[in-house]
Amino acid sequence: MGQSTPAKERLMAQQSPSQSKSNRFQSSNAEPLLQIKDLHVHYETADGAVKAVSGVNLTLYEGERLALVGESGCGKTTLALAIMRLLKPPARIVQGEIILAGRDLLKLDEEEMRLTRLQEVALVTQAAMNALNPVMRIEDQIIDGLVDHGYEETKNTFRKRIHSLLEHVGLKANVARMYPHELSGGMKQRVGMATATALQPKLIVADEPTSALDVVVQRQVMTTLGRLQKETGASVVLVGHDMGLIAQFADKVGVMYAGKLVELSPVERIVQEPLHPYSDLLLQSVPSLEAKADRLVSIPGMPPRLIDLPPGCYFAPRCPMAMPHCTQIVPELAPTRDGRYVACHLFTEPSTTAAGEVKA
Repeated sequence: MGQSTPAKERLMAQQSPSQSKSNRFQSSNAEPLLQIKDLHVHYETADGAVKAVSGVNLTLYEGERLALVGESGCGKTTLALAIMRLLKPPARIVQGEIILAGRDLLKLDEEEMRLTRLQEVALVTQAAMNALNPVMRIEDQIIDGLVDHGYEETKNTFRKRIHSLLEHVGLKANVARMYPHELSGGMKQRVGMATATALQPKLIVADEPTSALDVVVQRQVMTTLGRLQKETGASVVLVGHDMGLIAQFADKVGVMYAGKLVELSPVERIVQEPLHPYSDLLLQSVPSLEAKADRLVSIPGMPPRLIDLPPGCYFAPRCPMAMPHCTQIVPELAPTRDGRYVACHLFTEPSTTAAGEVKA
């Protein structure tokens, strides 16, 4: 696994110098900002429970950037919305803990969680237009969030603050008086980032913030998000598909498959040498501009139905390296010798594999 391909070499070249040299995994002496422990999220249906997130364990430290990747339906967005506690029925958090700065978000009442959003954890949505009120001016929408969190200032003071927020995301002050329909897709996403960072939260959750944008605007939006993260010192959980953008932005990559975290690694390590066969196939499926190919590489088969998961490793039916016991024993996410984490029987003994908290 992990052979070099033109696509992988291109992804490696896209990493920033600081990414390729730093150690992504913080010292165990550091205080974690976010801890997700044994999180399970189900969607209740007439046919049974759709297990969208199954036993995810994750720890994120201050100032870190974590990207969650995987095929559609693997649980990335469900996990992101669970952190925000924005899941609605039929979704249900069955068990687990989501601890942000020492507080379990799942134990807060609705009013406490409402005040925690924007103040401590904020969301940059996938479709910015859907997150903006079409009949309110941009400045009124941002001010509404500030007032809702107890801020009382004069209209003029509020406007100066909004102008500063907009300028920080590369927008002119006159955008404050516009309506959402007057803005381009990239401008709406920047407004979303300005709103998300208005109270300088400790954690920013970005759910595929560039999915509906052209490639030029995608890079601009991600550059803006990266700059805001550095200025505020916030940690970021980024949900995405584009490995090129992720290679430029993230410190670490968490690969999800069928609701489980199957690999967690510094971004440069997973690009150079992915451990899990699924991670390797994801990278191989990235198209290359340098090498001509008769057809694109794809992952064989289809993801399992989350309402009827197979026994053993969920990826075993599609895995080119599956062994007999892979279809019988569920591999748990466990550390490797170099400190990365992988849920695969190729790297852990089935009899001794043990689940544990993962440090992102």
